[in-house]
Amino acid sequence: MMSYPPFTELAEWQIRDDRARSNPVGGNAARVPDVAQAIARGAFNRWRASALQGLAAAERPTYDVDVARLAAAVDASFLEQS
Repeated sequence: MMSYPPFTELAEWQIRDDRARSNPVGGNAARVPDVAQAIARGAFNRWRASALQGLAAAERPTYDVDVARLAAAVDASFLEQS
């Protein structure tokens, strides 16, 4: 498993990058805000669960700050799509 900083950076990219939120079934997720929001929320939830279960607290010193920042990014992705 990768260390916490690159793991968190990857999750942030998945949440913020429009191409990462593409929907292969319905086309570009930008046209379907609910799909884009669900994909961003799913990436956030996977990151949070994996960080908690796979990394000791000492390995994730900025976890609480990162939770708030990434949750805000998910919410921002929804607002940008609206």
